[in-house]
Amino acid sequence: MVLNVIDRTTGGGDLYPDGLTRREVQVLRLVAGGKRNREIAAELAISTNTVDRHVSSILKKTGTANRTEAAMYAARRGLVL
Repeated sequence: MVLNVIDRTTGGGDLYPDGLTRREVQVLRLVAGGKRNREIAAELAISTNTVDRHVSSILKKTGTANRTEAAMYAARRGLVL
């Protein structure tokens, strides 16, 4: 919901927390939903290597150490639907 409001008010710009991109937020939502990299890749029609890079970038930008912490980060910031 929060991201939809941001998208509508900014014309779809990348105004997500900590410099996350729209794609990184998509990946983060799927990570928070318990999906594995292969599942994320299939759902977003991207390679698993690309998912790996996105997850690494997400962890770095959010200051989280692992997928569980990243999921908690997403939940605290209202990034999961």
